[in-house]
Amino acid sequence: VVADGPTAALTRGDRELRFRAAPGLDVSDLAAALPPGCSVTERDAGQYTVTCADPDEIGPGLVATVSTWCASRGLLPEDLRVHRRTLEDVFLELTGRDLRD
Repeated sequence: VVADGPTAALTRGDRELRFRAAPGLDVSDLAAALPPGCSVTERDAGQYTVTCADPDEIGPGLVATVSTWCASRGLLPEDLRVHRRTLEDVFLELTGRDLRD
């Protein structure tokens, strides 16, 4: 057992902004435009995730920042959404493997 507790406690407060775009984008200037404590990573090819130390930072302003960054590069982000952490996300974070492995 690597984690124990109610579902709400395991998934509490963690939100992220996810979007899909062309793989391998240089997101360093997007990272610089984000609020302090926020970062952007490309988890899988073309699948980008913005996380913030303070989950309250993930709101309309952050969506606007990411949208503006994409628009300034002529990118149309696909599947732009705020994602709340699920039990599957907790599992993958703790074990580093997919449920199908």
